[in-house]
Amino acid sequence: MVLQISWYYDFFKSEMGGTMLNMSLQEPHGFWDLLGGWSAVMNDPAILVKLYTTLCRPILDYGIPAWLPHQSGHLKSLEKIQGRLARACIPAPRGELEYGVRLEKLGLMSVCNRYNYLAISFIAKCFYCKHDIDPLEYISINTRHSNSLKFSHSYARTDSFKYTVFNRFPVYFDQLPPSLKDQFLFSIFNFLDNLKKHFKTISWNSK
Repeated sequence: MVLQISWYYDFFKSEMGGTMLNMSLQEPHGFWDLLGGWSAVMNDPAILVKLYTTLCRPILDYGIPAWLPHQSGHLKSLEKIQGRLARACIPAPRGELEYGVRLEKLGLMSVCNRYNYLAISFIAKCFYCKHDIDPLEYISINTRHSNSLKFSHSYARTDSFKYTVFNRFPVYFDQLPPSLKDQFLFSIFNFLDNLKKHFKTISWNSK
């Protein structure tokens, strides 16, 4: 896993990897240009959301376990792509309808909340042997807190580990409600189901 993560980081730093990364970030914007001439599609929010979640969002979600954007500047850039969807589905004068309200009406998470959900759910599946990765190689249970479940991550000596879900998981998990943390210990299915509901209820913060 470490070799795979290192390869991802080195590849995206290379000229070819940088070109592919730029193309993947630009392609979602091209997705909207492609739909621009289809007036029937542009007037149906349900079709727009289905096309977005099928063709566009997988590009934004690609490689999250190995490369997890968490800097506010990067997240805001990615959030703008989904913002175009929200404005196309629910048009309103500028400043009249907030982005978070549009997402709630469309039943979507913000990109930031979705990344948090994907990161936590991936690690949870690793603990329950749904992926062939031992999370305890990179994450340990913090035994100094006997009254609640807490995790610690290994020291990120390189950027290739710093930008993975393993490095961010303890922070994200610690922000969950206590009742949701307890479900992590007993049922992976209930935990994942309620985890998604939890992140859908969190409002988007532009700061």
